Amino acid sequence: MGLECSATRAAAFPLKQGVAVHCRHALNPEIAAVEAGPPLASTVHRQQRLTRLLTDHPGPIGIDELKRFLSDHAGGPDRCLCRHDHEAQPGFDRLRRLSRTGSGPRSRHARLDRQA
Repeated sequence: MGLECSATRAAAFPLKQGVAVHCRHALNPEIAAVEAGPPLASTVHRQQRLTRLLTDHPGPIGIDELKRFLSDHAGGPDRCLCRHDHEAQPGFDRLRRLSRTGSGPRSRHARLDRQA
């Protein structure tokens, strides 16, 4: 079960094939109703693409798989998962943060268990 929250509302949502992906737009209709506007095509594309990559991948998903998924360029530079504009944002490093999810300080492995 996943949870989507706004400043005034919260809504639970079921996982699809044991995977929860959430980009920068509301998925629940009640929460989407209080958003400033409709979601951008780029965030919808990234939501669909990452969900597809995760659910289509057979077996365990580790750091190397996550790095490959986040390096995906499908959809072009304005819609792809791999955004190169992050270099202009100080301190933003998705892969460094992902590598810290392992079980030890130098671990290169993460374990994502899919829930039924």
